[in-house]
Formats: sequence, structure tokens, C-alpha cells
Amino acid sequence: MKPALFIVSLLLFLACSKDESTSADLKANSSRWASNQLVNYTFTQRLNCFCIRGGEKMTVIVQNNQIVDVKDTNGVSLPADLQKSYKTIDELFQLIQTTDPKSVAVIKVTYDDVLGYPKSIYIDKSEQMADEEIGYDSENISH
Repeated sequence: MKPALFIVSLLLFLACSKDESTSADLKANSSRWASNQLVNYTFTQRLNCFCIRGGEKMTVIVQNNQIVDVKDTNGVSLPADLQKSYKTIDELFQLIQTTDPKSVAVIKVTYDDVLGYPKSIYIDKSEQMADEEIGYDSENISH
């Protein structure tokens, strides 16, 4: 009986620690990103999903914190309906903040050590479903 109680207590502690760690990382990195005051920037983003153009690196152009264009590696702008799938850095932070770790099977986030933006986000809503996973890889921010 005592070993089972210990295991349950340990699992509850680890679950709480993970949520607190994720929240602390989010807060620290979003503050670091905000301190740079970047509202006009360009970066590379890969949308990882079972979707049109999923897995391809795109150049995302942001002005006044709004995406104004998304271009493929040949410099060709994507159609407007496909551009809606890409996110600004602030929108990536919002995605992380609004995703409850208890309501998804997996959420993994890594942050850039210098600017604090989310370099990689992976969300698997359900281990029981196929092809509903989504991920964003972001890099090469320039302003």
C-alpha cells in the first residue's frame, strides 16, 4: 500500500512541476522577446502538419506585428488562404499560453537562448488520433 501511495504522490508532483516549469519558461521567454520590441521582422518558419505545404520552410514577413507576406524558397508568395496557417512570434506565444497541457497529449516547446522566441512548438492533441498534430519551427529572425 505504501509504495503505491508514494508512486501516485510522485506522479502528481511531477505533473505539477511540469506545468509550473512550462509556465515559468513561457513567462521568462515572452518577457525576453518583448524586451527586444521587434514589430517589424522577417524569419523562416516551417509548419509541421499533415497539410498543404507542410514541412516546407517559408519566409514570413511581419510588419507592425502582422504577417504581410509568406514566401516559399523561390520567393513566390503563397495564396492568402495558405498564409493564414503561419504565425507571428507573438501569435506563437499566444498559442503556447492558450494550450492547456492537461488537455493535450503532448506539448513541447524550445526557446531561442538569445531573443527568447519559440524556436520549436509541437502539439499532439490526442495520441488516439492520426495526423492532427501540429508544429512550428522558427529561425533566422532579422530586423
